Amino acid sequence: MAFGDILQTVASPIANPRGIGGNATSVWGCTSTTDKVYELDPADLSEIRRAASPAALPNGIGGDDDTIWECDGTSDKVYELAVSDLSTVRLGDPPRVDPKGIGGDSTHIWGTDPTKVWELNVTDFSLVREVAKPVGQATGAGGDGYKIWWSASDRLRELSPLDLSSIRDVATPSINTWGVGGDSSTVWLCDYTLSNDYELDADPTAIVTVQQMTDVGPRTATGNGRIISFGPTASVTQHGHCWATAPNPTTADDKTELGTKDTLGAFSSSLADLVPGTQYYMRAYVTDPTDTYYSDDLLFVASSEILRPNAAGDHCAISYETGEDCPDHWKNVDEVEPDEETTQVWATGQPGFAFDLYNLPAHSVGSGQIEKVNVWARLLRWSADPVQDSADILLKTGGTIYDSVVPFVVIGPAGAFAVTEEWVNYSETWATNPDTGNPWTWDEIDALQIGIAARKAEGGGGAGEPRTACTQVWLEVVYKLAGVAGLNIAMAEVIL
Repeated sequence: MAFGDILQTVASPIANPRGIGGNATSVWGCTSTTDKVYELDPADLSEIRRAASPAALPNGIGGDDDTIWECDGTSDKVYELAVSDLSTVRLGDPPRVDPKGIGGDSTHIWGTDPTKVWELNVTDFSLVREVAKPVGQATGAGGDGYKIWWSASDRLRELSPLDLSSIRDVATPSINTWGVGGDSSTVWLCDYTLSNDYELDADPTAIVTVQQMTDVGPRTATGNGRIISFGPTASVTQHGHCWATAPNPTTADDKTELGTKDTLGAFSSSLADLVPGTQYYMRAYVTDPTDTYYSDDLLFVASSEILRPNAAGDHCAISYETGEDCPDHWKNVDEVEPDEETTQVWATGQPGFAFDLYNLPAHSVGSGQIEKVNVWARLLRWSADPVQDSADILLKTGGTIYDSVVPFVVIGPAGAFAVTEEWVNYSETWATNPDTGNPWTWDEIDALQIGIAARKAEGGGGAGEPRTACTQVWLEVVYKLAGVAGLNIAMAEVIL
C-alpha cells in the first residue's frame, strides 16, 4: 500500500456529500442535497445519526472525538457543532468568502477557500495565518496538529503544519472529490459526483514529540516524550532522547535507549553525566525498520553554575601554603581540576582554627529560581593522630560569616567536621540565605564570599603532626530552569 491508495469505498448515506473529516475513531460528514450533517462509523462508513445543518449549503466538516468544525458556502460562516447532538454551539466568520473545506481537531482549525489555505483560532475563529493554496480547485481541508490533508478536484495533498506548504500529493479515486479530513494515520475523503465516501492510506510515519523536562539538576535530568503515531509496522524498535550542545542532536550524540515499544503514548528518559551550567539541546526520537524520527528541539540548562575564586576576600589568615602567599591564597584553590599538593593552603600555630575567604566572579549562566547553594572544598588531613574535627566550610553574606550551623566563631566552630587522610570533596548546603532567612537572590550570589577554616597543626605543623590542607574551593548554585520547545505549530498542544 502507498499514500492515497483506497482502503475502503462505501456509498455515502446521502447523495452528493460535500464534506468529510474526523479522526480514526470519529467520522463526521455533510451534504448540501438535504442540508444535513451526520456521523459515520469508521469501521464501515455506515451512518450512525444525522441532524439538520446550521445553514443551507454545508461545504466542509471535520474535527475529532470532542469537537466538530463545519463551514457553509451560502452564509459564509464557520461553526462549532456539539458532538452530543450535532447542534450549533457557536458561529463566526471565515477569513474569506466561500469556504470550501474545514477540519482539524480540538486545538487546530484548518480551512480553505478558492484562493487560500488558512488556520483559525479555535477560541474566536480569528485568522492565525494563511498562504496561497496549492494548484487546483480547492475542495476540502482537515487533519490534526501533525498532519494537514488538503484536496482539489482530483488531487490529495499533505500540507506542513509548520508553514502550510505542500509536502506530497497523489491522485484521488475520482475527478470530483469534495471533502477530506482525518488525522495523523487516517484519511477520509468523499466524492460529490459518485456520492462515495473513502478511507485512503495515509502511509503513516512515526511521529514523536517532546514535552517539558522534569527534575532538571546540575548533572542529571528527566526527558519526556510522547509517541503520537507509528509507521507501517505499528511499533518502534528503539526510542528515547538524544542531546548535545548544538541544535538538532541525533542518535550519534549522547542518547538514551529505552528499547522497543508497541503502544502509543508517553515515555521518560534519565539523562546523566551533564555538565553543570551547560546549555543543551534535546530531542525525543523513535526508530522503526524504515527510519529514525525526531521531535522538535528542547533547550535546557543543566541547572547549576559553578563559581571559583577569582580574588582575595576579606580575610587571609591560614598560615601556610604551597603556592601563592597571602593575600593571594585564592590562586592556590581556584583550579578546575584538582592538583592536590601542587598548590594548597594549610594551617599551623596555636590551637584553634585559621581561615581564608575568597571573592567570586558574578554569575553568568544561571537564571530562574535558586534552590540552594553548595560550597565545596577538597580537603586532606596529614596525620592519623590525633583524630579530631579539623575543617569548616564558610560563606560570607550580608557582612556576616557563616558555617553550616551558626555565624562562624574561629575557636571551635560549631560546624567543624573530621577530614580523612585522603583527598576528598566535602560540601555544605544553604537552601536559604542565612542572613535573611529567605531564598537566595542572584544579587546576593554575586556578593558572596566563600572560604575554608582549617585546624592549626599544634607544634608548628612539622612532619607527622595533625594538619588540614585544602587544594580547591568552589561554589555551586543550583536553580530551577528547564527549556521550552520550539514554536512548531504541530507540537503546540503537547508542550506542557
